[in-house]
Amino acid sequence: MGNRIWMLGPNSTPTPNPSPQGGGGSWRARRASLPLVGRGRKDGWGSGEAGENDSNAIPLLPASSLRLGRGSGERLRVVNKAPSCGFGIGGHSGRPGSQGRRFLPGPRFDGQVVFITGASSGVGRAAARAFAKAGAKVGLLAREKTALEETRAELAALGAVAEAFPADVADADAVFAAAEACAARLGPIDIWVNNAMTTVFGKIGQLSPQEFRRVTEVTYLGYVHGTMAALKQMEPRDSGVIVQVGSALAYRGIPLQAAYCGAKHAIQGFTDSLRTELLHDGSGIRVTSVHLPAVNTTQFDWARTKRPAEPRPVAPVFSSRAAANAILHAAANPQREYWLGSSTAMTILGALALPAFMDWYLSRGVVEGQDRDSEVAPDRKDNLMEPVEGLHDPDGAFEDETSEEAVLLPATGTLLAVAAGALLAAGFAGAAIGRSLESGRRRRWLD
Repeated sequence: MGNRIWMLGPNSTPTPNPSPQGGGGSWRARRASLPLVGRGRKDGWGSGEAGENDSNAIPLLPASSLRLGRGSGERLRVVNKAPSCGFGIGGHSGRPGSQGRRFLPGPRFDGQVVFITGASSGVGRAAARAFAKAGAKVGLLAREKTALEETRAELAALGAVAEAFPADVADADAVFAAAEACAARLGPIDIWVNNAMTTVFGKIGQLSPQEFRRVTEVTYLGYVHGTMAALKQMEPRDSGVIVQVGSALAYRGIPLQAAYCGAKHAIQGFTDSLRTELLHDGSGIRVTSVHLPAVNTTQFDWARTKRPAEPRPVAPVFSSRAAANAILHAAANPQREYWLGSSTAMTILGALALPAFMDWYLSRGVVEGQDRDSEVAPDRKDNLMEPVEGLHDPDGAFEDETSEEAVLLPATGTLLAVAAGALLAAGFAGAAIGRSLESGRRRRWLD
């Protein structure tokens, strides 16, 4: 099954990627309404000519016209009708009625330099493949040298220019040095993707202070170090995009993952501060966050756990390719924040609107819901302090329940839509109550 990301959002104009080189621009929508999407191949973005059966193309539904590309002026009419929608990511859906749609290629990043942390496995490796297919030159950072070199070789086989920089994101000097080396070898960094993470599964009392510290150093301070390195590269040119790969758990902590949830909450506060500073300075650097749902990666096979059972993601589970495609869209269209998957949206909205209910709900089944049926092996290795060899594929052990289809929601538009819906519902309820009271008063007057 190919990737599908359904884009839902307000009437807005996606802006081109601010590249100092002028390449890799994104779509410029003139009359697009709500964005909607089709599929892409399991291996990510494609780069060929767009066509009716191109599995890496974008169905454009049904804004009457769009202006596309880097000032090309090309205009396409959409031939079919659908509810209000505009542009999207992915490709041909293969469903009945989809053959009449016009398609355009996914976002291109030709000649742009993209630097990705946590690039040797999981979402980071999937994103590296997707950026490579889209024409980018890719800098790769992770701890495990062998897996990092394998990833670099994969991208080279795709025809991409890629360089590997083995380092631990918890080491600020190593991250700064990797960024300098990347700029020297590949050119100025246009897009920086902070993605590296680690976690420990277990109740708070089961974890040691050293384990909390290590998760914080990698998952939170790794983003701080990466962002500082990116700013150092981008500020002289006053241009670039920083993508923070986040999680629904940045808004809502869950049991057994206190260290990870705390780090993700910290990233959210840090990114808000960064964004306001850049706005104050009138900077051309853009920051965008992509909050993910549970993703089928190998982290559940090598994360440290205090539980007797092997850990698993909280359902529903999505593919690393869906996450990678969302990251590419955010890099090309850096809105403030995106939520991938309806489960992410419901978790975040629930945390904002009904925190006490979420406490109760998550306490009921999420502890056992993170346990597999299999027990932890006595010789099981984890990657908390040192990298683990092997297990560095983008995908984990949950392929049978993984969905390739996901909703991608611009957070600001979603919140506005929810607020407007709530106000509208309140208005209707108030009007109904008013009519009921008025009817009662009339009956009493007649009596």
